Amino acid sequence: YEALEAKDFPHAFTLVNEAIEQGVSTDELKASALNLRATFRFVIGNAASALEDLDESTDLVPGYVQSWVKKASVHMELSEREAAFEDFEKAIKADPSDPDIYYHRGQVHFILQEFDEALKDYTKSTELDDTFIFSQVQYAVAQYKLGKLPQSKRSFDRILDRFKDSSEAYNYCGELQLDQQEYEAALEKFDKAIAIEAA
Repeated sequence: YEALEAKDFPHAFTLVNEAIEQGVSTDELKASALNLRATFRFVIGNAASALEDLDESTDLVPGYVQSWVKKASVHMELSEREAAFEDFEKAIKADPSDPDIYYHRGQVHFILQEFDEALKDYTKSTELDDTFIFSQVQYAVAQYKLGKLPQSKRSFDRILDRFKDSSEAYNYCGELQLDQQEYEAALEKFDKAIAIEAA
């Protein structure tokens, strides 16, 4: 975890491998270690090995929501859509009040261009945690993708009003303004995002 904090990801990957090889003292800790190693494996493009780790993680701790959510991502990467949605259902069964599940399922619907379904999941995620900006930003982007431009603009206005110190909000809003060829307004948003990051 110290290596992760220091953003020394190769070292963190090596250490988590060593921990798993040497043996982890409880099922919960081993499930967590497998989840972390799966994340590294997935990021470097080894989806099959990531899935093996996540399968073992959920076998050890069937209620481990983050492993189910990550399994869904891996299944999508492997073009196994049905399995991905089954993973989300298992995550919901484990903890229906976890907003992360609905955000990530919304992302899958978004990728599949099922924007109405994405909106439902982003709404649910926000209802469970209204401090998580990304569900709200993605909701506004999904509205935009559906051609609901006035609604999308109102959503972004609310987000920018609520999350004044979020570079992400200004950046996403700027991207949509750029897409609308509102160049001056887009540049203002990008400049604001850069200023927030530099502060």
